[in-house]
Amino acid sequence: MLNKIFNQIKNQSIRLKIFIYLIAFCTLLILILWFLQTVFLNDFYRIIRTRDIKNVGRAIENNVGRTIDNEIDTSTFYSMFSDLAIEHQVYIELTELSNFLGRTVHTSVYTVDTSAKMPIRLSSADRISLLALASENDGEYYFSTRDWLTIESRNNRFFSLPEEDHIIYLRMINDGLYVIISAVITPVEVVVDTLKIQLYFVTVVMIVLSLIIAFYMSKRISKPIVSISKSAMQLAEGQYNVKFDSEGFREINELSKIMNYATVELSKVESLRKELIANISHDLRTPLR
Repeated sequence: MLNKIFNQIKNQSIRLKIFIYLIAFCTLLILILWFLQTVFLNDFYRIIRTRDIKNVGRAIENNVGRTIDNEIDTSTFYSMFSDLAIEHQVYIELTELSNFLGRTVHTSVYTVDTSAKMPIRLSSADRISLLALASENDGEYYFSTRDWLTIESRNNRFFSLPEEDHIIYLRMINDGLYVIISAVITPVEVVVDTLKIQLYFVTVVMIVLSLIIAFYMSKRISKPIVSISKSAMQLAEGQYNVKFDSEGFREINELSKIMNYATVELSKVESLRKELIANISHDLRTPLR
């Protein structure tokens, strides 16, 4: 079946071939765009959101260091802390580790609760486990609430079963301080609907533009080739005064120059042939003396 289609295309004019190839290329681009925006949208959003949360953690670590070095005061630090949470729509909890009667105590130093919420309640044992994992992973560790849900013993620590998937990110700042950041990593439904509408619009525009561009390019590329083909037919019929136009691409221009040169040379050969025949005819009519 495919071979039959390819053979039919092979027997078509170059203009139609170029048109078909350009349309096929644009169709492939549209399919890839749809595939990325529908199948991989959640994965892309998750990757981008995770990177964003990590950047927030690094910014907090940097500001904590500046506060310790007295480069900025505490009020400025807390203001920057709140701005980060609001700007990136995340929940941030800065926690201090201390030892009380031989037990590790986790004391919340500062918390910013924006529209993003902390979907799970982490016990002291959970926090110790996460800190141990973070220490093995360059001081940071993250997981999603869906991964957390797979462990049945932890289900009772949810305030309520979250409909959206969240990422919980823990970053160790120093020996006695760490930060926990929580954010939604499932695309908002409104955003998804907006992207779909934009995708419909982009698809229509690309189809119209691809048809226009394919028609224009196929005509522009094939026109000088068709012109040379017609001139070559005239040359084959013995019209040695034919002119090959050199309007087009570099390769077409070079071909036109070669064909014009060949035309001149063939014209010379034809003139010599006619002259030779005329001389022979004259000699044959003139009796020998």
